[in-house]
Amino acid sequence: MNKSNKGISTPLAIGIIAVIALSGGGVAYYYITKQPSPVACTAEAKVCPDGSAVGRVGPNCEFAACPNEIAGNQYFSIPELNIKFKMNDKIKDLVYAVSDGTRYGYPYKKAILSTESLIGASKGACELNVPGESALGEVIVSEKSPSELGVMGEQSLYESNNFYISYSGPQSICVDGSDEAALNLFTEQLGTLNEFLKTVEPIDINNNTEIFK
Repeated sequence: MNKSNKGISTPLAIGIIAVIALSGGGVAYYYITKQPSPVACTAEAKVCPDGSAVGRVGPNCEFAACPNEIAGNQYFSIPELNIKFKMNDKIKDLVYAVSDGTRYGYPYKKAILSTESLIGASKGACELNVPGESALGEVIVSEKSPSELGVMGEQSLYESNNFYISYSGPQSICVDGSDEAALNLFTEQLGTLNEFLKTVEPIDINNNTEIFK
């Protein structure tokens, strides 16, 4: 018995190959044309709380994260005191100066606080090194709580077994009392600072006492 060996005709084979080629070309064209084109971001810089600067990156040209930005939350940190605060939009230009010492035989470190805008508005009178002034007050880290030491007038912010954070308000108003604008700024920033201070926490809970060594 003869068996006929029928195959695909040449015209049909050519047609199938053409369809496959066109389909593949269409898919390639789609992915090529739909891919976002490289974006040229503007050459701008954002100054971070620690003084460093970051530029715009990514397809949306958003500013890169500052060194103190953690998981989308902006923090202002004072590494010398092992503490950080959640950033407040109204007090982004916070600056500080650190000093240390002992009281009643126990070591402490403190950060004297001010802001660039307040220093500018007061013609420098709210600078961190002006004798007799403490600008916006001082954050103090100690091995003993203010109550244990009998220190009056300090607001307790954070307590652990061997790490205490407190705040002492400004010794005086560092702006000219006759300058209404500067006085209003001082009052506003002092009020904002009180909310800002409530967010304090250690940067490294296991490294609290290392700052006193």
